[in-house]
Amino acid sequence: MTSHIDRRAILTGMATGTAAFAAMPSLSNAGEAAPVAADADDRSYALALLERMASPVLSRMARGQLQAQWKPELSPTWDGRNPKVAFLEAFGRLIDGIAPWLALPDTDGAEGRLRARLRDQALASYIHSVDPKSPDYLLWQAEGQPLVDSAYFTSALLRAPQTLWEPLDRTTKDRIIKEIQGLRRVAPPYTNWLLFAAMNEVFLLS
Repeated sequence: MTSHIDRRAILTGMATGTAAFAAMPSLSNAGEAAPVAADADDRSYALALLERMASPVLSRMARGQLQAQWKPELSPTWDGRNPKVAFLEAFGRLIDGIAPWLALPDTDGAEGRLRARLRDQALASYIHSVDPKSPDYLLWQAEGQPLVDSAYFTSALLRAPQTLWEPLDRTTKDRIIKEIQGLRRVAPPYTNWLLFAAMNEVFLLS
């Protein structure tokens, strides 16, 4: 057993695995993010990976173009669920992962500019996510799976309330509350799904 951990190898593997799992060929040529430099310092390297994963989703969803420009590639053994669950999964899990970083204070320099851009795109994406007239209105009805990914959606709001919740307009806040309350229709099995339902209830209580 070795005590040495190659952080770059792990992060590169995570990035590769995420891209393969998400299967987003139409986003791979988006050009929003520069390639990750192998000789970058740790923080620059991590930020470059963050931009590679976040920009393709947020830059499109902020304009209401994610669902038009990203067509998920389905496995031959796809279980028949509505493929639109992929959009809530992509946005919810992404935004929960970067929420604490988005909540950091404004700074000068490249990192500060990246944070400001992604923060603005995240807020616009939240607006589209619950606007029934938006092309990027997410799948809140018809399936049980939205209960799972909605927990990431609400977790981000709990982790960065001053950054992601408070700036939203009243209509969007009311729509988010309504959609999350509507997921009470899903009876969670006695598994980790109980935790997803609990996360949403914590959000509503907050």
